[in-house]
Amino acid sequence: MSVNSDPYIWLEDINNPKVIEWIRFKNMKTKEFLSDYPDRLRPRVMKYYEIPTVRIARLTRKGIYLLINEKLEYRVYRLNNDGSKDLIISSRDLGDNIIIKWIYLNEDGDRLIVSYSKGSDIGYYRLIDPFSNEVLDELYGSLNDFVWIDKDRYYYVRFYRNEKTPDNMDPPAERIFLRSNGYEEMITSITPPTNYLIALSKSIDSSKALLTISHGWSRSWVYAGDLDKPDYWVKIFGDDKHLFYPVNYVNGRYIILAYDGNGLGRIVEIKDNNIRELISEDENFPLKAVETTFDKILALYLVHGSSCLKIFNMDGNLLEVHRFDPPGSVGLIQCIDDTCIFKYETSFIPYRLYLYRDNELRVIDRIEINSEIFGIEEFWVESYDKTPIHVFRIYNRKCDNKKTIIYGYGGFGVSISPVYASYLLTFIEDCGSICIANLRGGGEYGEKWHRAGKRDLKENVFQDFISVVKYMKNLGYDVIIMGSSNGGLLTAVTMIRIPELLNGVLIGYPLTDMLRFHKLYIGRLWIDEYGDPDNPVDREYLLKYSPYHNLKPGVKYPLALIYTGLHDDRVHPGHALKFSAKLDEIGVVNYLRVETESGHSGANPGVKLNELLDILSFIYKVFGLKP
Repeated sequence: MSVNSDPYIWLEDINNPKVIEWIRFKNMKTKEFLSDYPDRLRPRVMKYYEIPTVRIARLTRKGIYLLINEKLEYRVYRLNNDGSKDLIISSRDLGDNIIIKWIYLNEDGDRLIVSYSKGSDIGYYRLIDPFSNEVLDELYGSLNDFVWIDKDRYYYVRFYRNEKTPDNMDPPAERIFLRSNGYEEMITSITPPTNYLIALSKSIDSSKALLTISHGWSRSWVYAGDLDKPDYWVKIFGDDKHLFYPVNYVNGRYIILAYDGNGLGRIVEIKDNNIRELISEDENFPLKAVETTFDKILALYLVHGSSCLKIFNMDGNLLEVHRFDPPGSVGLIQCIDDTCIFKYETSFIPYRLYLYRDNELRVIDRIEINSEIFGIEEFWVESYDKTPIHVFRIYNRKCDNKKTIIYGYGGFGVSISPVYASYLLTFIEDCGSICIANLRGGGEYGEKWHRAGKRDLKENVFQDFISVVKYMKNLGYDVIIMGSSNGGLLTAVTMIRIPELLNGVLIGYPLTDMLRFHKLYIGRLWIDEYGDPDNPVDREYLLKYSPYHNLKPGVKYPLALIYTGLHDDRVHPGHALKFSAKLDEIGVVNYLRVETESGHSGANPGVKLNELLDILSFIYKVFGLKP
């Protein structure tokens, strides 16, 4: 295929009836291949999948609000001080096949915004009184970062993905709006150019607006000002080379998280135009998130991919260190007044919800699986250039069938830690194992680790992953590789590079055409990470690994399941469709699954279950396991 021609570009038009019919045919072939495996696996998977899981936890002065995946729907609860839960709203109340993507609360807990869609990044935002369930307002679009001034006024950030902003800036771009009693106005003091994004929050005392203006995933600047005076919001920190984020404004000083230096993260304060370092960089491990009360700093570190919480006083003196067993992931950390909450999870623990107050850390809600067969271990693999690559392995303590799934991502500074994966526990019950590789391009070892796997250094990511595959093959394992989004790009490249070492490939919601990604949906935002296909220098290295352009006839590629969502408006489904069509052209059997009720943001739990069952069925088919 000439790089200047694209015989399958017609598959990018997902509204074309010819494309819809082609998808229907490919889905049918996949269903025939999977046979009755999904139905046979369903009861076993449901044992773990129907366990409630906390997706979001938000602290307010009137209780903790939880978004929970439960009974094949999303439900919003209020967790009261006595441990009881009040149901506020469910996804079924909002329509069929609805996913509740996020919830936003004011600090007093009497205003709730529910973000929902059918999997698209574009959706509805319903403002309700969580005590009366009265609907107060509703917005539509791609919105985030709702910040209240008072009960009746709030800011939010709107993302323009296709159309120009009101001030005529080309997309993709973002703008801040002030909403009051159904009317709104754009904030004109903060109007960054195309390809810049805005994050908005406020200080713990509600006096200051705190903003991050970012370009790509390697540069950002901090802006701030009085919350109710947006015309006077100004830049207070940042350069043109590093990442900086506002943490809080406490007792007359701004607290900033800075990824300059070695890129591992340090905390500085700004007071009366003077800058002072509060907490210096760790020598080895990155600082991933920071929150504060009025007198404590809660700093979340990542130690070889596992979360570790350190608590400091406001002068930067270390008070406490909390590690979590087994190794896992801490997130959703949030503080109001003197209280903080966060969620912990790992591969076989759905969640623990922690509360920190009065120098005490305690679990206030939890669901854990009572099983002695699941275990986590860690090991290291040497990459092609001697760089050590850290790997988690989730396994069955009582048996090992020498079949493993290797998962990777390696991009955008995203750190991959063990999280609850309900549907894969069935595979581990049957003596399989799952390896999670912490590759360059991620954030597991700071910003330098990220930059070592982006743009023209992307090859490091592929070689890191290939090294893990070779390591497991040398130990006698059969291997299926798995990744989604940027990880789907990774598995597609790996399939082409080392087909002889793989038993199967799972390519989820992928990028595969690296010469056109910037022309599809919001792909222009990713130029900073991948490079610009319109730049001859960048195009040269992109072409070397672009999966769509590197498939070759006559090669015995492993069996692949390529899966995407028709409503994925982040990574265009055309990437998956075209890659499957190209495999068909060169005579390589492959299976394509296109979910018609989901997108990149996900699907409702019932629809998602069907996708996960098909993925697991593919694994069982390829490995020759009985469901």
